[in-house]
Amino acid sequence: MRTTALALAICIATPAVAERRKLDVPADKTWMHAATGLMLRPVIADLQRTQIIDLEGAENDISTQFQAADGSTFLNVYIFHSPLPSAAVWFDRASLAIEKREVYGAAQPVELPAAVTRPHATAASGLKRQYVPGKGPLRSTGLAMFPLNDWLVAVRLSSEALDSAELSARLEKVIAQVGWPDKVDQTPTAKPIVACATPLKVSRAKLQKGDLTQAILAGAMATSANGAGKDKKKEDSTTNPSPPAQPQEWCRDGAGTVDFSVYRPTGSDNGYTLAIGDAGRIAVVEPNLLAALIGGRKGYSVSFHDVDGSVSSYPSFDRLPEPQQVITLIRTEQPIARTTGDNIAITMPK
Repeated sequence: MRTTALALAICIATPAVAERRKLDVPADKTWMHAATGLMLRPVIADLQRTQIIDLEGAENDISTQFQAADGSTFLNVYIFHSPLPSAAVWFDRASLAIEKREVYGAAQPVELPAAVTRPHATAASGLKRQYVPGKGPLRSTGLAMFPLNDWLVAVRLSSEALDSAELSARLEKVIAQVGWPDKVDQTPTAKPIVACATPLKVSRAKLQKGDLTQAILAGAMATSANGAGKDKKKEDSTTNPSPPAQPQEWCRDGAGTVDFSVYRPTGSDNGYTLAIGDAGRIAVVEPNLLAALIGGRKGYSVSFHDVDGSVSSYPSFDRLPEPQQVITLIRTEQPIARTTGDNIAITMPK
């Protein structure tokens, strides 16, 4: 799933974007993620840390691996930054990955998602669930997802030796032994994603021709919403215990695919968010209000938000587009504006 999202990011990224790298951390030393303060010891729940990989080059998407001495049990701890810091949304995406990926052998959940409280949290802000693979060498697998301000921590444990009950106990041990930041997290209790009550009405939309004014406006709006203030917030995430501002609850529109799912704030019907892959990257489709106000042209804008805080903006559609049209657009077309912090790069529309 991360491969899908990273491939999409590479399609739209500038040449300056750093590549994945393996972090050179001694096997007997604790590693700390600088932006969150989360620490991973050499051994967690009797599992030895084997590698730490920075998937995008600036520690915004980290993958760590642990393994039992006999090779029968595997642990992955993922740390990623997201413009949509909802544990429920990314738990939903990671759950779909487990159920659909061949490596898990058509795994099926054996319980409903359960809210779970991690150390240094005042509420059950995380979600966890157990699965049993239908085929292959794995006997059991489990997933937990926790928010850390505008970061997410995903814990995935799989075993060829442990049954579901044994894996559940080991997963709880893992959660207890992760070195969580000691600042108290007051994020509210997590609620699993549910299906939206009424499906959105989308249709085959026509892409409107971009213009320079639209590109400049798109870049300016993205800078205002995602610029220096968010960069500072990201830097302060180890010391600021307040949860980020986010919609009250999200619902899923449709069943979702291996590549993406459609979400929207409960009760809204004038746009949607695509959660792409399972590591924080999103595309947002919403009414282009400025274009309507200034140019008198109605439409729906599309923007891609990456884990590094950058926003890539695209020409608008004339109506609410089908989700696959949005995916195709950001995979095949250059953005008309791309912002990173206070910097805006404008591409002259064709």
